[in-house]
Amino acid sequence: MGTMSTDVLAYSNESYYSVPSMIQYTIENDNMGDIVNRHQLLNQENEQVATCLDCENGYIIYDVNDCIIEYSPTAESPYANYDDIVYYGGPLEYVTEENGEFFDITTGNNVSDF
Repeated sequence: MGTMSTDVLAYSNESYYSVPSMIQYTIENDNMGDIVNRHQLLNQENEQVATCLDCENGYIIYDVNDCIIEYSPTAESPYANYDDIVYYGGPLEYVTEENGEFFDITTGNNVSDF
């Protein structure tokens, strides 16, 4: 059985994002506002493992099977300040890459394996 998707307007860039209905329900139910950005989250093999939606209030991260991994209706997205390729090692493991090295977004520490 497939997952139903619904278009949600992201007003900040006047684009539509197709999001699974359960994700949209969570965003609306928790009054997270409009989607303002979308990040494809990769693993170390550069395969997409999740999606992060930055909302006006909070963020939501869900996997490729449309299951919510983590979200907050109040905290800023850990990826809010990143437009480049970003990585995800699982709950609370937010990673970026610079010059072939991986860094934890939260601490700035070099991480060789996530």
